[in-house]
Amino acid sequence: MRAVILGLAAFLVAVSLITADAEKIEQTVHAGAAEDFLVVDCLLPGTVRRLGRRQTYVTPRRAVRTTALDCRIRGGEYTESDQASYATALQTWLGQAKAGDPEAQYYVAQIYEQGLGLAADYSTAAHWYRQAAEQGYSPAQIGLGYLYEKGLGVEQDSAAALDWYRRSSGLPDELIVLEGADYEELLRLQDDLAGRDEELERLKRELRVLQQQLDEARRDEQEGSRRQEQLENQVEALESTLETETLAVSRTRTRLSELEQELAAVQMAEQEASLMAVEEAVS
Repeated sequence: MRAVILGLAAFLVAVSLITADAEKIEQTVHAGAAEDFLVVDCLLPGTVRRLGRRQTYVTPRRAVRTTALDCRIRGGEYTESDQASYATALQTWLGQAKAGDPEAQYYVAQIYEQGLGLAADYSTAAHWYRQAAEQGYSPAQIGLGYLYEKGLGVEQDSAAALDWYRRSSGLPDELIVLEGADYEELLRLQDDLAGRDEELERLKRELRVLQQQLDEARRDEQEGSRRQEQLENQVEALESTLETETLAVSRTRTRLSELEQELAAVQMAEQEASLMAVEEAVS
């Protein structure tokens, strides 16, 4: 009797263990089945093509959107998980940036400027650019110069932008020939030239009218020599004024052309320097 009881107890224990294992297997199967139907970017193997009677070749792999199960069945490749993100990148570089690493400071500034994984914060970007730029890190100097040029996160300052571009390229101060006063003169001369052009056109129109009147007076004998002399004097005075204005406009155009050439040379030097700095940073 005791043996029967022991056997029955052992049977019940075995049944309970089998039931528990079955439940675990069923849960695993259901979980796996749910993941199998996730839509993934699947990279399928290329197909083997035959060309003619003897030559075969493999085509490039094909990217398709399908379920994870279908991708595995067809021998495809897909990403199950990706731990890389801009948020983790920020955490990765922030510690080194705070420790003073200029390259890390530049990467942190890039993340904040471009809003990678977070809202763009130009003030913070300018802070980290400056930390790296003051250590002589050329890419950060270019980035800080751009923020000054556009007025992003800092007060717009063309002179400061030019200075940081110059530092990034290694150009000496002597090459920056177009200073603030020259730039102001350039703007003033442009305005002055526009006004002089208008005045020159007005004088030309007035001269044409007087010349027409003079021609009419010469044709009309009744006007007499007095009217003709008066008009001739007016034409002579106007021609003198026109000559003076023309000379002034010519001088203004010459000075304006000189300043524009200086500005073009500076801008070309900036572009070449920035390009060299970017190429050095990339290499």
